[in-house]
Amino acid sequence: ENVLHQELSRLETETSTEIAVVSTESLKGYPVEEYSIELARKWGIGHEKSDNGILVLVAPNEREVRIEVGYGLEGAITDAHTASIINDVLIPSFKSNDFDRGLISSIAALNSLARGEKFTVETFNDQEGNDFFSGFIELFILIGLIWGIQTVMFFFGWFSQTKSWWLGGIV
Repeated sequence: ENVLHQELSRLETETSTEIAVVSTESLKGYPVEEYSIELARKWGIGHEKSDNGILVLVAPNEREVRIEVGYGLEGAITDAHTASIINDVLIPSFKSNDFDRGLISSIAALNSLARGEKFTVETFNDQEGNDFFSGFIELFILIGLIWGIQTVMFFFGWFSQTKSWWLGGIV
C-alpha cells in the first residue's frame, strides 16, 4: 500500500495524472464496465479539464478486474494496453495469490504509458517456466518436418523403380 501510494503521488505531482486503485467486495449487480465508469465519475478521478484519470477496479469476490482510462489519456493508454496489463500482469499474479506484485506491476505499466514511455508487459509463463504455446508451435514444426521427409522419401522410392530414363536417371 505504501509503495502504491508513493508511486501514485509522484505520478500525479510530475504529470497531473491521477490513478485510483479500488478493491470492492461487490459490484452490487452492475456490470464491471458500468460500475467502474460511474465510480470514476462520482469520485472525480483525474482533472476535469484534461480528463486524465485512471481507475483500476478489482472485485475479487466476483473475479472481475477493470482498468478505466479517461479520455485525456486514451491516446497514450489504449484498450489493447489495458487488456494486456489485465491478462498478462494482473490475472496471473492474482491466480498465484500475489496481489501486491500484480497491482504494483500494473501501476508501473500504467505510469510508464501515461508518461508517454514505451512499456513492454512481461509475459508470465506457466508454472514450469515454459511458454504454454511454444510447445504447440514446436509440435507443428516437427510434424511438418516429418511429413516433408516422408513425402520426399516416397517420391524418391517411386521414381527410382521406374524404367523411364529421365525419371530413374534423375533419382
